[in-house]
Amino acid sequence: MVEAAGQLLVETGYARASTNEIARRAGVSVGSLYQYFAGKEDIFREILQRHRERVLPTIMAAFARMAEPEEDLVQTTLDLLRSMARVNAENPRLMAVIEHELGWLEHEDDAERDLVERLAEILRRRHAVAPTRIAATAQLLIVTVAPLSRWLVHGKPAELDTEILIEGVGRMLRGLLG
Repeated sequence: MVEAAGQLLVETGYARASTNEIARRAGVSVGSLYQYFAGKEDIFREILQRHRERVLPTIMAAFARMAEPEEDLVQTTLDLLRSMARVNAENPRLMAVIEHELGWLEHEDDAERDLVERLAEILRRRHAVAPTRIAATAQLLIVTVAPLSRWLVHGKPAELDTEILIEGVGRMLRGLLG
């Protein structure tokens, strides 16, 4: 059912993907669909949750590297950006639609806040930025990497060189982190 919903999301968009159409595409009755999901929004929340579960190990591995004093925070962030872009490239059409049509669902829960808090703690322990700037810096890093990793896959004009863009992000991060 979730896979069928993802296909419909890409093909017709959120507004036109009804529970009836999702059930039909999945080869189940609408009643069966409602045994697992309260409604259309819950199915699309599951799509987002599965994406989070796919990228979370990548993020946590990067955070573990960032916590090491000898690791370069900027290089680790750029490596994370590249890794997340690779994950997003596995299904670029779905990632584009998630970004454009499900952004309101994506920010409903505390997942982003949890990541910001974890990163802020790493920055605090590493004394990487001034104490008064830790929260803002952590927030900026989180809200930059996720959307940018998607844009590199489905929004970047073909004539722009990805590595030149990532190098530019690195220069911006060096300015942010000092």
